[in-house]
Parts: sequence; C-alpha cells; structure tokens
Amino acid sequence: MKNQQVAAIFRNLAALLEIRGESLFRIRAYRRAAQVVDGLAEDIAAVAARNGLKDLSGIGKDLAAKIQEIVQTGTLALYERMKKETAPALLDFLSLPGLQPRTAHYLYEGLGIKTLEDLEGMVRSHMLRTLPEINKEAEDQILQAILALKKETPKVELPI
Repeated sequence: MKNQQVAAIFRNLAALLEIRGESLFRIRAYRRAAQVVDGLAEDIAAVAARNGLKDLSGIGKDLAAKIQEIVQTGTLALYERMKKETAPALLDFLSLPGLQPRTAHYLYEGLGIKTLEDLEGMVRSHMLRTLPEINKEAEDQILQAILALKKETPKVELPI
C-alpha cells in the first residue's frame, strides 16, 4: 500500500463526510491525516509495522487503527460503506477537479442536477460559474473532466 493511496482514501472520505454535513472537526482530521501520510518520506506500511503510527503528528488512536486497516486490507470499511450509501452521480461529481464537495452536494440536492449530462449542460450554458465557488477556469476544467469521463467505458468511482 502506497502512501498516496492511503492519503487518497482519507481525502475521499473527508469529501463524503462533507457532503453529508458531518462535523468539520472530523473532516479536518481526515484531511490532515491525508496530508501527513502523503508527506511521509517513509512507506506508511513500514511505519505501521513498527507500531509508529501514533507517533505521527495529528494521528491518534482512531486514525492509527484506520491506517492499519487500510495497510492490511487495501481499503477502509467505513469508506466503502459510505461510497455505497452515496448516490453514484455524487461520486461522479466528486471525481471532477474544480468541483468542491459542498458545491457538488448543492448541485445534486439543491438544483436537482442528477447526471453528468445535466452538469455538462449547465457548464456549457455558463450557468455553473454563477455559483460563488466557480469561476471560468474552474468551469473549463470541469467541462474537460466531464468530456474525459464520457470517453471512459467503466463506471467512474472516486480516484484512489
């Protein structure tokens, strides 16, 4: 298990928690853990093997146990459960660079944008940039990502 893979699981989990409106403290803890793991010079599996996870800055007992689970199994049960409980369109939206979790949730729940095609139409009509967090560059980046996703055959999931 590579450090970047562990970090990606924590970043994606934080995004899923943000969509659900979970505690900002919890979201920040997962994002911080992702940064710590991603920034390690040493392989996370080696740190776990010597029981050094709790020695890492910002990694307590709970996060250390989650890292251990990821290292041993290749995934995190909590993360897998949350992905299954999340609408597939939201997972697609989260995979788009430039689209923050809160904005993805607002598009899905608040505006009723339920498919990538609906989102593409919104981008092409330049309506997406009317949202506070979206500018022309982000809109262009999102459109390019949508077009790239449409070329892929398999179902798109959060990148890990």
